[in-house]
Amino acid sequence: MDRLSVIHTVLFFAICIASPAVADTEIALVHGSFSCHSKWCKPGGTPFETLKKAASHKGYTLKPFVWSGGVSSFDIIEAAEDLVASLLSAPANRQFILIGHSNGGNVIAYATMLLSELYYPQIELLSEDETIVIVPESLKKPFLRDEKKKALLPSHTSEALQEKIAGTLVRLRAQQAQCTNRHRSPLCYPIDLVCIMGTPINTNRFSIDMRVTKQAVSLFSPNDFVQILVGKQLLPPHERRANIRARLALDGEAGTLIIDPCHKNIRHPIITSWLLDLPHILAAPAHKAAPHALRSGTVYFYDAKQPQFYSETEESLVDGSLFISSSPDDSAEDDDDSEELEVSTDAEDDATFDR
Repeated sequence: MDRLSVIHTVLFFAICIASPAVADTEIALVHGSFSCHSKWCKPGGTPFETLKKAASHKGYTLKPFVWSGGVSSFDIIEAAEDLVASLLSAPANRQFILIGHSNGGNVIAYATMLLSELYYPQIELLSEDETIVIVPESLKKPFLRDEKKKALLPSHTSEALQEKIAGTLVRLRAQQAQCTNRHRSPLCYPIDLVCIMGTPINTNRFSIDMRVTKQAVSLFSPNDFVQILVGKQLLPPHERRANIRARLALDGEAGTLIIDPCHKNIRHPIITSWLLDLPHILAAPAHKAAPHALRSGTVYFYDAKQPQFYSETEESLVDGSLFISSSPDDSAEDDDDSEELEVSTDAEDDATFDR
């Protein structure tokens, strides 16, 4: 058993001793735009297999969630509907962890918005004559682009969006009505954890709904130029949300090399191997915070030992022997089939430009 496996096993048993039995938990790994054919997020890809190994230590199952990878409003709506439908069709005792890279994080965010509308409807679905489906403005707002953005990304008319989202709500409500388990009412958070990596965040459009999500973590890097080109890096403050600057810490002859990963390497296997442990690593002291509260800051992900968390204050006190490097810049022409870091273990990992 390698060193990382030993660490994961010890941590797993420590958590099991201190907590109730592990529930039936399924993880959905959601790729970004233009990446429906990528290898990294499917069986055989190094990040997928690394995450699968970590999941197996906890008794969780991991499944790839494949969607069109398009950037239009309809692509996002359809993917989010499929994701919610999979949650509604699950057994009553199943918990979900949703992990997304890049625009996959926005698919997840919109899915939480749809799920929240099922549990906490803002308005009646049908008009008085029961012929017109009424769509809440919050579900249309993400796709009503301003004039500047219309030239950059595909858009749809308000009428087309109304029809599309209305159909989505009707289908999901029908599926929800057939459920005889907890999915008819949110007696607990249906989503245990949302973890997004390099997702361009725009809360005016997509916002992770914390009424149906127990905890949410956003991983970002100052060297992720794709993320900051089309969005922001930080989730809005919330006691159960955390914004984490992810840094790779690699031991070498000259000392520890600290790397701020690019857009692709924010999902590097060294990072993905620890995603499921982030709630434990980021947990706020119980006597100082509400249940499930998380701390924001910086996490150093090492290739041979447990990650280390530093608050914003502690970050400035990190050992001066660390030296900084940046992984290569993201590029729309990136079609190399190898990982950008020398520490990669999978020459077959997909490196296509993934938003």
